[in-house]
Amino acid sequence: MDTFLLFVVIFGLFAWGLWWLLKFTRDTVGENAPLKVSRVYQVSKLGYFTGFDGIMASLMVLMGLILFVLLARMPLPTHKSYSIFFQLAIFLAPVSLLGLGTLSFALQLNHWPYVRDVVIKTNPDGNSLEITFGDRSLSVREGDMERIHAVHGKARISYGYWTYYLSDGDHFIMSSRMPGEEVILEYFPKIPFSISYGKFGFIKE
Repeated sequence: MDTFLLFVVIFGLFAWGLWWLLKFTRDTVGENAPLKVSRVYQVSKLGYFTGFDGIMASLMVLMGLILFVLLARMPLPTHKSYSIFFQLAIFLAPVSLLGLGTLSFALQLNHWPYVRDVVIKTNPDGNSLEITFGDRSLSVREGDMERIHAVHGKARISYGYWTYYLSDGDHFIMSSRMPGEEVILEYFPKIPFSISYGKFGFIKE
């Protein structure tokens, strides 16, 4: 039974990943590319926190808690063959899982204000983008954008964000977790672009 459940979980994750890859390819290349078809990108609160990042963070926290409970119930080994390093490794496993899960949740919460109520709409005919931030709306065309600066995290669980500087002196920030954020670079590939690296990719203004 346990083997069957493990197979179902692994196969389910593989099938989900394959479906997502096929859908992403269908919506980004060829005649369905956002440069040729008008598209609207946005994400709900439920969709954001129950996406891949949220699921993986929840699994890491859950696995860490389960390991903690199992280790708490295990008798402490007294045999000399169990070195202090082996015992330390066993203890660090749930701590690492809990730490990674907590870090992922913290990054999600940090990026959420830059995804909430954001809508990106492509306009292939006018070669422009309409970007809405709650009650603020921008219509961006060629020449409206001055430069782009990207910040990416170096860690395994890393996020990133882009700061877009407009010719009128204004600017806006786009999280890497915002659906459709890549179409901005597709629409304006000639804009001067710079990049820097942080440890995790927390957004700081």
